[in-house]
Amino acid sequence: MLRAGRGEPMRANPEMLILARELAGETQSSMATKLSFSQGTLSRYESGLLSVPDEHLNEIATTLDRPLSFFHRDAKLYGSSGFFHRKQSRLTQKELRRIHAHANEMRIRADLLLREAEVETDARFYRLPREKYGTPEAAARELRRVWQLPGGPVRSVVGSIESAGGIVFLCDFKTPLVDGLSQWPIDDPTAMPVLFVNGDAPGDRMRFTLAHELGHIVMHHVPPEDDPEDEANAFASEFLMPAAEIADDLSRLTLEKAASLKSFWRTSIASIVRRAFTLEKITERQYRYLCMQIAKLGYHRREPIPIPQEEPELFDAIVKVHRTEHRHSDAQMAERMGMYLEEFQNEFGRSYSGLRLLA
Repeated sequence: MLRAGRGEPMRANPEMLILARELAGETQSSMATKLSFSQGTLSRYESGLLSVPDEHLNEIATTLDRPLSFFHRDAKLYGSSGFFHRKQSRLTQKELRRIHAHANEMRIRADLLLREAEVETDARFYRLPREKYGTPEAAARELRRVWQLPGGPVRSVVGSIESAGGIVFLCDFKTPLVDGLSQWPIDDPTAMPVLFVNGDAPGDRMRFTLAHELGHIVMHHVPPEDDPEDEANAFASEFLMPAAEIADDLSRLTLEKAASLKSFWRTSIASIVRRAFTLEKITERQYRYLCMQIAKLGYHRREPIPIPQEEPELFDAIVKVHRTEHRHSDAQMAERMGMYLEEFQNEFGRSYSGLRLLA
């Protein structure tokens, strides 16, 4: 954040000017029509070439409905290159910018609260580059090893991530075209990994999405030459369904057998069928037949044997630490997070349970 000299007022952080505008779905051009100054002036404010005078900052804050504390936060904004996604190609750039803006906002809020909260974890996150481990599957096995996960299904993917210090948010992306995204800034060694998952997804899909995003953030701090989505899928499959444990059960696979395996591994029938194919336990012809059966039965929309969603708990606990141990009031936390008091209380509530990001 930019600061003024001694005795002078704090300067607005240019990146928070950009974030506030993008959260509101505004472009520089559309904003300029609502302000008393030009788009060129706004552009120079956002680039940091000009300091924002108080009267213009007040005008921006009023137009975007943000408290002044929002613009004085010491935080960094990451663009599209700082995110990984599990999304469909039909997602528009406008939708993606909106989702990125809200993800940045929640990461910043979490980071601001974590700076004053001591979070003890049983494990930690590691960078597991493919060039060191050879394959995504090897990286997944290594993460299970260092996190000391027992054999069999991962009891809770959310719990495993939070036990290592990662933050998980359930999100309303306002589109079914995004399953999840993640961020672990490589330029900040103190930053925590943050994962966002579609809160409307069934539990089995949510677990796979989180494992997919987990693969991205531990393997892909350097962009791979091959398709990163394929690598993240391979990582997720091995992390959730280790080949050494599931392979023997995938021979002569039927949908009925896949459904039985779903109950145990807590992954979708479709992902189990795909796992059988990639491990060469069924032929391509058998795989195509099972995929046609899945489509015919409507399993691509809703599968039988629902798996419960996993609820994040760590961020709730961080907010509670501030409130109960640090004795921070709602007003103090709202100020620190760059929120209005009413906004803070409406979004998080006094119980701080069931936090969901409304994108």
